[in-house]
Amino acid sequence: MDIAAARPVFDLLGVQTHHVGPLGSGRLVKLLHNAINLTALAVIAETMVVARRSGLDVRAVIEALTGSLADSAMRRTQGRDFIAQGHFPRGLFPLHYSVKDLGYALECARAAGLVPGVSLGVTSAAHALFSRASKSAYGDYYNPAFYKFIDEEAGAFAGDPKETARKARTLRAVFLAQARILKEWIDPFWLWPEMPRWSLTGSPPFKGGGNPV
Repeated sequence: MDIAAARPVFDLLGVQTHHVGPLGSGRLVKLLHNAINLTALAVIAETMVVARRSGLDVRAVIEALTGSLADSAMRRTQGRDFIAQGHFPRGLFPLHYSVKDLGYALECARAAGLVPGVSLGVTSAAHALFSRASKSAYGDYYNPAFYKFIDEEAGAFAGDPKETARKARTLRAVFLAQARILKEWIDPFWLWPEMPRWSLTGSPPFKGGGNPV
């Protein structure tokens, strides 16, 4: 459809129209929009957990960000109206919807020739975090409940020393698995054979020994 021909209809509906590309481009822009919002929500939630556990008033901290470079529509909605109020309605764009949208954004990245874990590290990390959150008790709650998930997970991680050690071993295993995948992807394109490569077997190529992982 010619955008010029359709614009009068959009104008009658009072809809803002932005022509960004060929048919189907709007879907991609919507997914990118959601990815921006959800990664922002993740950072807001995590930093507010730090604030609360440092003895600060979360409401006051969120209000203090008004007009700063950290201000955003997400701070004014999910931050101020939900996280600061401790209000997480059930069923309203729940956490598992966030996983779906971030997953679609990563699929679009792959279609564009990008490697999500390499070129889209932030979005990939957000997708992994929201995936874990969606499997928690807050999976069916509005996505600002990500804050509650992070807060409770932080409490569990900081509790029992044995549990802390177990989770640390799990995180190390995940890191090593991801590093192996990355190494397999990089190896065919390795341009500097004289450079020491990572050792993923516990024998680092660094002087003095020790394991960097």
